[in-house]
Amino acid sequence: MKPIVNVFIILVVISLASACGEDAAGKNQEGTQNTSKNNTKINSKKPRTKSSYDLKSEEDGKESDIKGELDSADASKESGGASIVENELFIHIVDPAGKIISATITTQSGSPAPGSFDVKNDLEGTRISWVSSEGIYDGQSGSIVLSTCPSAVGEQAVGKFKDVVLKSAFGGPDRTINGTFDLAVYSKVGDLFCEENLSNNGSQNNNGGGSCSDYSVCDSTKGSCCPYAPCIGSCEQKCVLSPDCLGVDPIACVTCLESCLDSCEVSAECKTDAIALNLCTEEANCQGDSLSCEKENCCSEIQKAW
Repeated sequence: MKPIVNVFIILVVISLASACGEDAAGKNQEGTQNTSKNNTKINSKKPRTKSSYDLKSEEDGKESDIKGELDSADASKESGGASIVENELFIHIVDPAGKIISATITTQSGSPAPGSFDVKNDLEGTRISWVSSEGIYDGQSGSIVLSTCPSAVGEQAVGKFKDVVLKSAFGGPDRTINGTFDLAVYSKVGDLFCEENLSNNGSQNNNGGGSCSDYSVCDSTKGSCCPYAPCIGSCEQKCVLSPDCLGVDPIACVTCLESCLDSCEVSAECKTDAIALNLCTEEANCQGDSLSCEKENCCSEIQKAW
C-alpha cells in the first residue's frame, strides 16, 4: 500500500507552509483534543450494551462450543471487539478459555458489506487465524458473512463464520468453525465499502469522485488536513530528501512518510479523509506524482482532505 499521504501532495503542501504557520499551530492543538475525543467516545447510533459470539468448533469428529459475552463499552483488541482500518474490518474474539480468533475482512467497491467474503490462505484479502494452547491454525476455505456495514465507533459488526476450515501449522487435523458474532467497533481509521453508500452515491473512495481540474488545494474551501499543512509538508520534505527515500531503504522511506500524520498530531477527521484519498488513488491506479489523475478521479476526496 502507498503512504497514507500521497507523495505528490508534498510539493503543494510545502508551498502552503509559509502562509499559515501560526494559525496551524493553534488549530493543531485543537486537533489533538478532537482526536482523543473521537477515539474514546462510543457512538450512540443504535447502541447495544453487549457484544457476543456463539461458535462451534469441530476437529477430528469432536465438537466444542465457544461462547462469550462482554460489555460493548469494554471492547478492545485485548478483550474482544471489532476495528476498522482503511477498507478492512478486523474481528477479534478473545475467549476466556485461551482461544484467540482473529479475522480480517477486506471490502472493495465490487465486494461491499453486507455480503459474503471467501476465506483464503493469503496475506491479503479475507483471512482468519486461530491461536490457542491446542495449536496455531490458518484459514483455508469457507466464508465470513457480514450482516452489517459498521461506519462508526460503537456500531456493531454482525455476521457469521460459515464452514471455515483452518489448517494446523504443525500438521495436526484440520479444524472447522461455524457460528455468529455481534461485536462493537472500538476503533476506526478509514471506511469500509458499504453497499448502501455505493448505491446512493455510485461510488465510495474510488473512481467516482468526479473531476475538479481547476480546484486549488487549501484555497477557498479548507479541507480537514489544511490546518496541518506546514507540519505535514515539512515532515514529508525531510523524508523525501533523506537517503532512505533516495534509494537506500524504500521500506524505511514509506515508514517515514506514513508517520507524518501521527507526528503532526492531526485530527481524526484529517486522518480519515487522507486515508480515503489514498484508497481512491489506488482504485484509480494513479501513479507517481500524477496530480491530474487524482483531480480527475478523486475530486470529492481531495476537497475533504485538502
